[in-house]
Amino acid sequence: MKPWNLIPGRVLVEITCANPEETVNAILNAGIHISSVVQKDEVTYLFSVRRQDLTLLKAQIHRSGCKLVVAKRQGIYWSVKKFGKRPVLIGLMILLFTISIFLPTRILFVRVEGNQELPSRQILSAAEVSGIRFGASRKQVRSEKMKNELLSRLPQ
Repeated sequence: MKPWNLIPGRVLVEITCANPEETVNAILNAGIHISSVVQKDEVTYLFSVRRQDLTLLKAQIHRSGCKLVVAKRQGIYWSVKKFGKRPVLIGLMILLFTISIFLPTRILFVRVEGNQELPSRQILSAAEVSGIRFGASRKQVRSEKMKNELLSRLPQ
């Protein structure tokens, strides 16, 4: 099976009837594309059809009086459909994605280093007045501007 066939999805079906060769020919004459045909036994065939052709196949099988069993669903379509039944997981993934985009643009921690003359709390309060605080945008903080503003607030 080619990888691009997995995008829209395929269905592996098993048909059981008295004359499976005739049923397969009727399916092909109806315009349904089948692939990977395997004869399991004298009355059972296993083959793959496109997801879009499944309803047409069911109608054709019903007309011929055979039994149709969906053995396996393959492809991205079915994976996404299963994933859609888990709203909490989807919500958490959206939240995680949003946080991973938002957090790097914010200041989360401010630390004072190399200070011997002034208390760290005084420097942090002056920095907070200047705009350097928890949750502030990193784009609005310019190092030269902040340095000059802090030096004017703390001349020592």
